[in-house]
Amino acid sequence: MFTIAIIEDDWSEMDQFSKYIRKVEGMQGHLYHILQFHSLNQFQDRFLKEDFQILLLNLKQVSEKKVIFDLTRKLHGILPEVYIILLAEDAFLTELAWPGYIYTVSKSKADEQLSTVLDDICTLLYPSAPYGVPILHNRRTLILPLHEIVYLEKSLRKICFNCKSPEKYLDRAEVIKRESENRKLTVDTYGSFEDYRSHLTKHFCQTHRSYIVNLNYVRSLQGNSLILFSGEIIPISRNFKNAVSRQIEHVFF
Repeated sequence: MFTIAIIEDDWSEMDQFSKYIRKVEGMQGHLYHILQFHSLNQFQDRFLKEDFQILLLNLKQVSEKKVIFDLTRKLHGILPEVYIILLAEDAFLTELAWPGYIYTVSKSKADEQLSTVLDDICTLLYPSAPYGVPILHNRRTLILPLHEIVYLEKSLRKICFNCKSPEKYLDRAEVIKRESENRKLTVDTYGSFEDYRSHLTKHFCQTHRSYIVNLNYVRSLQGNSLILFSGEIIPISRNFKNAVSRQIEHVFF
């Protein structure tokens, strides 16, 4: 797990940045703990007492540049191992020069760029850390990236991983055979959900004794079903309905 400190005095923007990070978390498979600071003074009073690897700052006006420069220079001198990310409008990023130890992210492209920057930073922090779920398939150990997994389906003694691009993880001969038999392409292994639950982030939600779904691929909730962007329908059993509602609310709201 990585800890990100965010400095932002606007509660709505703080909430938006937290949602960006939670979205990235579900796509990458990393876990992020968020420390919220609602003023520079609050951060300066506490930053030496907190343990964090990443600092996220929001530049709203050019007049804030000096304050941010001073803060980041001080922080880089005291805690050089901390990675600093600056969110700003495109004009500020192109017109102003920033030190090399600051990662810049355009607000207009925050979804895409923040994911890339955080992935780079996490690789630098833990270069050997796995990015997904390790499974044994046809005597081969595969790492399925969490953002590739749409849902898990239990079928008797097997767990079927339904992936966005399953052909990446299957032998060509296996792909041809399944397609000729009109069978869905899934990456299968033997085991139970409990064997893999510890590798999943909170974006993965069990809806039924036979299904665990990546909520990032859900288009809507309709009655006792989740509708995926692919059009597939995942059932929600009565035993899991309340837990599913709570998890969706916790992750996205």
